[in-house]
Amino acid sequence: MMGPPELLALSLGLSIAVAALAWAGGRLVERPSADPRLRDRVWAAALILPALPPLAISLMLLTPAPVRDADLVSALLPTTVVTTPAAALAVAPSPIFAFDPTLAAWAVLGIAALLTIARVAALAHRVRRLVRIVRDAAVPGPAVVTMVESAANEFAIGAPRIGISTETSEALLASLGHARLILPVGLTDGTDPAAARAVIAHEMAHLKRGDHRTLWLEEALLVLLAANSLMPVLRARRAAAREEACDALALSGTSPETRRAYARSLIEALRNRVGPQVSGGLPALTFTGAGRNTAMNRLKAVLNPVAPAKRAARLVALVLGLGLVVAAAGASVAVAGQRAEIMRADTPAQSSGTDFAARLSNASAADYQLFCAAAEGSMDRMACSTLLWDEALDEQSARTRAFCVANRTDAELNTIAARGRAVVLTGAAGAGSARDAARRAMIEAFPCESEPRAIPAGAVDRASATLGAEWEQQHGVRARAETAAWRAADAAVTGADYQRMCASSDAGDDGFCAGVLFRAASSEAKSTSPAFCAPAFEGRDATVRFVLGAKAGVAQIGVNAGQSPDDVARAGLVRAYPCPAGSGVTAP
Repeated sequence: MMGPPELLALSLGLSIAVAALAWAGGRLVERPSADPRLRDRVWAAALILPALPPLAISLMLLTPAPVRDADLVSALLPTTVVTTPAAALAVAPSPIFAFDPTLAAWAVLGIAALLTIARVAALAHRVRRLVRIVRDAAVPGPAVVTMVESAANEFAIGAPRIGISTETSEALLASLGHARLILPVGLTDGTDPAAARAVIAHEMAHLKRGDHRTLWLEEALLVLLAANSLMPVLRARRAAAREEACDALALSGTSPETRRAYARSLIEALRNRVGPQVSGGLPALTFTGAGRNTAMNRLKAVLNPVAPAKRAARLVALVLGLGLVVAAAGASVAVAGQRAEIMRADTPAQSSGTDFAARLSNASAADYQLFCAAAEGSMDRMACSTLLWDEALDEQSARTRAFCVANRTDAELNTIAARGRAVVLTGAAGAGSARDAARRAMIEAFPCESEPRAIPAGAVDRASATLGAEWEQQHGVRARAETAAWRAADAAVTGADYQRMCASSDAGDDGFCAGVLFRAASSEAKSTSPAFCAPAFEGRDATVRFVLGAKAGVAQIGVNAGQSPDDVARAGLVRAYPCPAGSGVTAP
């Protein structure tokens, strides 16, 4: 499962893959048909498709993350923990240069952010230059206005605002609010009216098609996908196809003489062109468009217009486009499916539905007292401790607390269970459910603003002996069978199995994983020189965060043959929760 950084980084990789497929598809469509109108649509779609994975995954991250119930509390093991021999606690050595996917994702996103900032800065500089040219443009003469209005009428569109500038060597169609047509001085001096008409007709074709607005969409795509190195390539293909499509529109129905004059005007404009190519120049549309790189194709199309694309070519383009959309959407959905779930810890009565959880939810206060008198290591004894821990965790979110546990760290789990159990054993069972009995015990054992109640060990032993006999008669045989089966299943799990269980989405696997982690944390808390420093549990959310962090540590370590689940859990905790430098404890 992946978090937002990994998902966003992977979406950028998907964007590059989709861009490569879009480029290959566009080239495939170009082979059977040179129709500029079809090629223009194909490359426009190819430029947009790479934005689908980042957009889809970003929108998905704005929605609430999926929630999965985590059976954490019922996985807690008995209060008495058997200390594992030191030899058995040897952990697998972590690689010196372990790959951290989250860190790598942040590095990728950092590089992408820097590239985006650089692209924004370059675009801002180009926009400032364009604004200056538009602002300083002079008012045109009546002849120029008439020529532009006549061309606009031929295309059945409104004429743009016109300006004359000495700062540009070719005509510019820009959209800064209203469409602006900026003409160079040399084009409006009346020396070559045929060239002027050709240039103006080309720019009116851009205006008719709305290219002055879609140009800004292209600029936005290049900014947002600055990390995609194929976007400038697709943009160049799109620009070339767009210029040919505008030529075709401007020359629709004209004579061969007009086409030759148009071609001469294009050659002359290319000869007089100065400054960078349009891809790195002003964010405006020009007569030369993509520049000299595609000039030969444009001249051929001007002098020898191609036939419209056949139906088969259009069908191929449509199928390829739909296929790419489906592929991009499918890949985005697959990546989104790897989003990490939010673990929600439920009470034992709401947990996995096992017999153990059902017995806890259905038990009476009298049954609960017998559970607390059960033999150590049995499931009923664990039920006694589980409800006490559950009450302690629940009380953290109460506005007015009925009892106060002085220290809620994992080191106090045994203390909570021992004191609460002593109250249950030495007091009357009372009425109500097992949960009611556990809450009454916690209120009596840990009163607020006073010392916790101390019950003599002798009284606890006598109550255990008396109630233990009753427990043995009513529940002993079944409880021992359950405990034996549980321990056999525990012993059969290898360290490698345990690592896989901690990555599983199965509630039973998750409960077992969490139980072993709690056992390892509780055991290490007793050490004077702990190898790891787990955070304090300040309520259910903190408990869930502890388990998620520990599971991430388990996923990152190497597992050797012969290691037990306890060994792997301890190694994962060492990896996830190293003790801070200077804390005076053993460094992991």
